[in-house]
Amino acid sequence: MSNHTHEKPEKQNGRKKKPMRKATIGIVALAVLGIVTGIILWRCPRPRPIIGWLTLTYDTEADEAHLPQAVKTTIDVLSRRLEKAGYSGVAVEQSPGKKAGVFVRVPLDSAYEKLVSGPLDPTGNPVTNLEPVVEPIRQLLEMRGALSFHQVVPETDPRVEGARQQGKAPKGYMLLPQKPRLGRSSENRKQLLLHETGVSGRIVRTARAEPDEGWPYWNVWLVVTDEASKASDVLATRLYHPDYEKAGRIAIVVDGVILSTPVFRAPKCGDRVMIPELRMREAKRLAIVLNAGSLPFKLVWRETLWTEKKQ
Repeated sequence: MSNHTHEKPEKQNGRKKKPMRKATIGIVALAVLGIVTGIILWRCPRPRPIIGWLTLTYDTEADEAHLPQAVKTTIDVLSRRLEKAGYSGVAVEQSPGKKAGVFVRVPLDSAYEKLVSGPLDPTGNPVTNLEPVVEPIRQLLEMRGALSFHQVVPETDPRVEGARQQGKAPKGYMLLPQKPRLGRSSENRKQLLLHETGVSGRIVRTARAEPDEGWPYWNVWLVVTDEASKASDVLATRLYHPDYEKAGRIAIVVDGVILSTPVFRAPKCGDRVMIPELRMREAKRLAIVLNAGSLPFKLVWRETLWTEKKQ
């Protein structure tokens, strides 16, 4: 017999399982570490990109007697417009040293997010072209928001063509341009002759922009005040006719432009009025402006500045 003792060989399966266990434990540990790190990074405040403020400065066309109230009303109206439009961190104040001036300061990241529905460039690169950011804000701020209803002089009246040829309306009337229909050139928009007296003042109780189902445009629905409804009923009684072709038209005017010329389908107006066929952004902007109230005076743009700041 041999003096060598033979050790019992280890099971082949056992040798293979030990390194596999170590590798599995390592993978699980790395996965857990990655998840914990991700949670920590997610919960920690992330660095903000370069931001700043857009400051738009305006002068108000107000006389000395009405100046304090005009500036106060202007600040209130502009603040409501920007708030309803979804801009955050906005400041609207009287310009230092300018009795008739106001400035509007909008955080650039808020304005930019409103434009592109996303955050600023995460690399922190500053925005080089501010025009697409500034333009929607200017359009929102610079609308006076003056709404009125007026009777349209029929095309068969010789005064209409006479006013167009002379470029001015006779006394007691006004010659205003129509808003071009969607897809039409603005160069050939027709001017209409309107009665100067009409329904004005506080007309709108609420305004709501809605898409027109089945058509590529939006409408703005107005709920008018009791006073405006009563005054509109007077126009409706005067202009209504059972024959649609013989009925008179009313002009819905905002800031000196005729947006629509509907026909009364009943001898009473009621409290709902529709402004049809607007682009989506135009309809939403108009609804915001009409809900916020009109400015007492036209704003005169002075300058727009961009102040950069790192956070």
